[in-house]
Amino acid sequence: MESRESKRVALVLPWFYEYARALREGVVEWCDLHPGWRLIELELRELSPDAEFDGQVDGVICWSFESGALTSILPRTRIPLLDAGLGHVVDGRGELPAGVTFERADIHRLALRHFHELGLEVVGYAGARLRRDGQLAPRVAGMRADALMAGMEWVEFDFGPVDPVARPETIWKSDGMEELDAFLAKVPKPLGLLAQDDYFALSLVERAQRLGVRVPEELAVLGQGDRLVSNSGGLRISSVQLPGREVGWKLAELLDAWFAGRPPDPWRRTVPCKRILTRESTGGLSLDPGIERARRHLERHALDGVTVHELAGVAGCTEKTLKSRFAKAYGIDIAVEVRERRKEHALSLLADTDMPIARVGRECGFPSPSNFFNFVRRQTGGLGPAEYRRRMRSDR
Repeated sequence: MESRESKRVALVLPWFYEYARALREGVVEWCDLHPGWRLIELELRELSPDAEFDGQVDGVICWSFESGALTSILPRTRIPLLDAGLGHVVDGRGELPAGVTFERADIHRLALRHFHELGLEVVGYAGARLRRDGQLAPRVAGMRADALMAGMEWVEFDFGPVDPVARPETIWKSDGMEELDAFLAKVPKPLGLLAQDDYFALSLVERAQRLGVRVPEELAVLGQGDRLVSNSGGLRISSVQLPGREVGWKLAELLDAWFAGRPPDPWRRTVPCKRILTRESTGGLSLDPGIERARRHLERHALDGVTVHELAGVAGCTEKTLKSRFAKAYGIDIAVEVRERRKEHALSLLADTDMPIARVGRECGFPSPSNFFNFVRRQTGGLGPAEYRRRMRSDR
């Protein structure tokens, strides 16, 4: 028989969001260590606008929405209520309820640090309704300011009325996304984009791949929420993990204190976001920001005489570690790759242009004519640069 001392606590949380599921788990973990609550789960979408909480439960933990049954119920509620949402909900006393949520500014800081670790100099944000009355939304303006302060170039894309979360079929549609296609085609690259949600991130990845934009070499995409859609499929989406368990635990602590006669002040507390789950959309096959940073450095400087030693410094590891991780992820010997790219560029300039041989050597990063001469001889079976040029032209 249930004790009179026990408290009936209603959880009104959506099932569709990984964050909400983790939040629920945090509350349950707290209850496992602090017996005395009877948890009742109520399905948000199935609540009747006439539902009553007063006298039926002792407290409510909810994730408020701007519309639906919950909005009509909460103003009539006189019992302890805590909100895990980001919006504002007014209770029956005309006050903002106490709440706990995650710190959005942490997401922006994590994203910028992640893109910096990847060696990216152009970053941006992609989401819906980024501006109101011509002003950039606060959730984006802070990231833009930090990016510009860090010396990064900033871009942004507004999906407008298109919402891949509410209508996921838009992710795979072949029409109606012309503006996004134009943005992805003309935007400076390599680029790192933080998406409003994992569904927006998947939309970016799908469109980019259709256009032949390489992910993550040319476009690194970071989502938010660690939704199921991010960790499945051929190319998985890197995502900022929201601290659902920590938020749920904190909500349970606050509600327990409220039951004990210590109601919290009506303001919203925040829990920091601390972790990025690195997957292929930013981490490539190596899932290692250092290795991806070295890959991008190689892409930009392969023809400038970049060395394995230099790439190891960019990756922040030893040459041996770089070679091992590169080979494991991509099946490529990085030293051979550097040499082959240099070879192809040098021999192409000798065969297809009239550029002076000394300048060809400088263009390919050789410190002296003798270094370049010996390199060409090794790559051509004994032919010097001038002889190789004559041979290639005589064969045409």
